[in-house]
Amino acid sequence: MSTPTIKPVILKHRGKPDGSFNVKLRITHQRKVKYIPTTFTVKKGEYDKSFELKSSAIVWMSDFLKQVNEVISSKNTFEWETMSIDQVAYYIEESLKPEEKFELDFFEFGEIVASKKPKYSAANYRSALNSFAFFLGRSDLDISMITSTLMRAYESHLVDKHGKDARALSLYISAIAYIHSEARKKYNDNELDKIRIKNPFEYYKPPKQKPAKKFALPPEVIQKLIDIRHDLKGLHKLAVDTFLLSFITMGSNVPDLYYAEIEGDVILYYRTKTKERRHDDAEMQIRLEPVCAPLINDMKDSSGEKAFKLHRLYTFYKSIADKGNGRLKEVAEMIGAKPFTMKWARHTWASVAFSIGIPKSLINDCLCHVDPDLAVTDIYITKDWSVLWEANRKVMEQFDWK
Repeated sequence: MSTPTIKPVILKHRGKPDGSFNVKLRITHQRKVKYIPTTFTVKKGEYDKSFELKSSAIVWMSDFLKQVNEVISSKNTFEWETMSIDQVAYYIEESLKPEEKFELDFFEFGEIVASKKPKYSAANYRSALNSFAFFLGRSDLDISMITSTLMRAYESHLVDKHGKDARALSLYISAIAYIHSEARKKYNDNELDKIRIKNPFEYYKPPKQKPAKKFALPPEVIQKLIDIRHDLKGLHKLAVDTFLLSFITMGSNVPDLYYAEIEGDVILYYRTKTKERRHDDAEMQIRLEPVCAPLINDMKDSSGEKAFKLHRLYTFYKSIADKGNGRLKEVAEMIGAKPFTMKWARHTWASVAFSIGIPKSLINDCLCHVDPDLAVTDIYITKDWSVLWEANRKVMEQFDWK
């Protein structure tokens, strides 16, 4: 086992008319030879009749040769043994290139990242960028200026503005961290030790989102909603139907219902909240239970373009909750229940499922959650959707859907 050897040389068939030569760096590795160019030139008198460089010529290359030897010393013998002569030459040549001043506007790059995301996800990234720009008082910033100190200051700003338990705290900072990581992936070359963008998140950790408070309606309130929905009209009926639609699909979030597709009696979507962090893209397949047919028929997309008609009624999914939650509050007063929002459907489904004896581990799967202790194992397991569907069927049978 050995490391590459180097030697400055001239190639006698590459001379210029005036007798000068460009100096090449000869690299020998595993009995193979490769030449890479240098910026040095030697003239007559600086090489002998055998075209060997004289010591006087090599002296003024000493700093350069020292730099080359430092590059070779940066890897151990085993690492060099795994590389071909072409890889060695490329590595040395790239390592010898002078450092260029690297500049990248974080907001411009962030917009590129956002533009490649689905519409619902892109909106979250743009909201984070707008929040960051408001904090900075500017909408342009070289990425080198994002430091751990700056991120701590931004976190303090968010706490002052939204409160320390606000979802925006983790949502916005996580989005900034993600955009930054995408820039590092694109512009850094760790293999060649070319670090153009330093990682401030080695020294600053984004705050973890605290678990959402558990809000669940009693089963009797769900039944009241089922009973009253036929008497409601307009936005009140649509709000209740959307809430119940979330409930019958194992607590599916509104964005997922908005974009869900359908094959036969099974809806398909990739959970917007977590799909970018999951090896399985947070895939969900949910069978629509026949017992819920009256509600399903009212909410289905007759064109078949999507599973449900929500995308035809609203230009953007956020409008559903914005307009619907106010109507749900009014309906709650009608039926003598405490105020609730669209998000309560998910917690309510889980609570009903647990109350009828469905194991927590299965409820976890139905909600498309991942157990961190089983994350690696899950990669190798094909999910049996029928088990989840059976659990949902049992929950739906607790109610009279008429």
